Amino acid sequence: SDITIDNALIIKGSGRDQTIFDGSSQSGGFAVITASNVTIQDMTIQDYIDSREYSGGAAVRIGTTRGTQSTSSQYTGILLKNIKFYNNDATHTNAYGGAIHMSVSSNSNNTVADIEQCLFYDNYAAYLGGVLYMGDGNTANISNSVMVDNKATYYGAAVYAGDTASA
Repeated sequence: SDITIDNALIIKGSGRDQTIFDGSSQSGGFAVITASNVTIQDMTIQDYIDSREYSGGAAVRIGTTRGTQSTSSQYTGILLKNIKFYNNDATHTNAYGGAIHMSVSSNSNNTVADIEQCLFYDNYAAYLGGVLYMGDGNTANISNSVMVDNKATYYGAAVYAGDTASA
């Protein structure tokens, strides 16, 4: 049920109260981004559930398809703007990021996402990062956004930034 975005693309709604993507608690997510120069803006993304192993980002997954843990690719120019993320859940015991998941970089490439003017309410991850899981080798620039009542079973009710590099 994901929208797979593997080329530069702009998805623009008419506003958070007018354009609503509702997963109706179906299994799967809203979008998987494996491309640079992608903008998603002016909408609500709600009620998506991702229950697969190594899942996460029930609303938006950046860097890999669902079930894949890491990428050697670099993606830049990703913008999530003026989006309400509501009640998105990553429910597997190895779930990372209730609303947004940025996959681990397997080399020195750094994926960059800008998150602006977003509202995050009641998102959940069964493992790490209720709103956002940011794996090693990623940058998320978050500005003018609100995070309320998000949960993770272990760490990062709002944001979990992992550094898994070893010496």
